[in-house]
Amino acid sequence: QRVRIARALAQKAPILLLDEPTASLDLGHAAQFLSMVKRIASDQNLTVILAIHDLNLAGLFADRVVLLHQGEVHFDGTPHYVLDAQRLSAVYGTTLHRIEHPANGRPQIVIEDPTTEDAPA
Repeated sequence: QRVRIARALAQKAPILLLDEPTASLDLGHAAQFLSMVKRIASDQNLTVILAIHDLNLAGLFADRVVLLHQGEVHFDGTPHYVLDAQRLSAVYGTTLHRIEHPANGRPQIVIEDPTTEDAPA
């Protein structure tokens, strides 16, 4: 992934389009990679468009989130707006909760515990 970023930067691309760049990375490397991309984007005034399924990484690193469902935009805005438990629960068809990251207050999503008493056996 770093090589691809370097190639794009060498070509002086004003926009980086990244499709699931953290899919094969463990959590530590994914966070390092996205930190690097965010720093480079800021330093070089680049726009980064990132397709990612990890809502928590999006909550931590994105300035803007666009939530797609069945090929359509359902919500578009800040992570705090889009990563809302009710909005996400409706789209994903399961009960989700939002908590605030303890270090920075950014939104993080947790799924309802399916082992609770109310869950069907």
